[in-house]
Amino acid sequence: MAERELPAPYALTARELQVVTLLAAGASNPRIADALVVSRRTVSTHVEHILAKLGVASRAEAAALATREGLRLIQPDSF
Repeated sequence: MAERELPAPYALTARELQVVTLLAAGASNPRIADALVVSRRTVSTHVEHILAKLGVASRAEAAALATREGLRLIQPDSF
C-alpha cells in the first residue's frame, strides 16, 4: 500500500486549516492569535484568504462550510 499526500480542499494551507478549525469553533481573532502564537494581523490575513478561497462573505459562512464539508481539524478541548 502506497501513501501519498493529497492537496487540502479549496487549496487551503495547513495554517489556514488550523485557523478555520478555530474559527468554526467560535474563536475570535485575538483568541486564534493566542492559540497559534501569531499576531492578530496575521490571523486577520489568514481569515481574509480563507474567505476568498472558500468563496464566502463572512466568518459564519466559512464556519458553516467548514463544518458541513469536514474541513475542521481535530483539536484539543481547550484552544
